[in-house]
Amino acid sequence: MTISKIILTAFLLTVLFYCSCSSQREESNVADSSQPISTAEYLDTSANEVYVGVEYKHTITDPSHPRKVFKLFYLSYLKIKDDSVFLDQSPIFVHKKDTTYSASTGGFFYYNGTMINTDKTILFNLKELFCDYCARPIEIEPDGSKQPIQRYKQLKGLKTKDGFLINGYLFKKVVINEELISEFPEHFMK
Repeated sequence: MTISKIILTAFLLTVLFYCSCSSQREESNVADSSQPISTAEYLDTSANEVYVGVEYKHTITDPSHPRKVFKLFYLSYLKIKDDSVFLDQSPIFVHKKDTTYSASTGGFFYYNGTMINTDKTILFNLKELFCDYCARPIEIEPDGSKQPIQRYKQLKGLKTKDGFLINGYLFKKVVINEELISEFPEHFMK
């Protein structure tokens, strides 16, 4: 491997690491949430259901191909089980109409928490259980010891007849017969 390839690889890994820890949000939305929906058409979230959607993270430009722009999303499986919520997220990159699934870039996140359900909206209060292939933020104590910082996430959804909108992206009900990793973190946490 030449020095330039090593430097380019190190640069790309640094950018991806930085971006995966970033909290930027995209202002444009892909779903139209401006259309009013009658209360009778709102989604019934009282049942135990799984919803799939995406959460936008940020945009990345390939330094070796400046015209190649990727958007990083987290493919999200959100399970509502009674009053508990479980969220498993995997990174995906989208370039035009091509989707690339990543084995490690961006990290895999697992959350659980609770929800507040109203007629028109649904609020998810989530606590990160653990993550794979991601940096853990720490706080250095006065005595020099390092303590992990607990991460939380709050998602607010607008109910529709097809699911719910979070930051303009539709989360739609799906049928899966598998349990989510976030439902049984003790089997996966290291």
